[in-house]
Amino acid sequence: MVSVLLWQAYLLGAIGVVFCASSLLSGIIIAVSLPITQILAIIFYKESFQVEKGVALLLSVWGFTSYFYGEFKQAKKLKRKHISETKLPQPLTIQNP
Repeated sequence: MVSVLLWQAYLLGAIGVVFCASSLLSGIIIAVSLPITQILAIIFYKESFQVEKGVALLLSVWGFTSYFYGEFKQAKKLKRKHISETKLPQPLTIQNP
């Protein structure tokens, strides 16, 4: 009964994040919590850690890290592009006397 209420609160919170912030942030929160819930289920409910669960955990952690690595690289490239655009020499203007 308690787990049902916790899942309802979790999903309601995820929907609230969509309405208050963005669906991207909600997706990130759900992607982060997926491996955490698998690990907590193994610890507290004494579930067996089978090969399928290990592969799912590995793939979810891999997807999460590759997403943030791609975002990091894209932000770094945009920052580098912005810096190079601001450091371009300005054309000389001749003022009339």
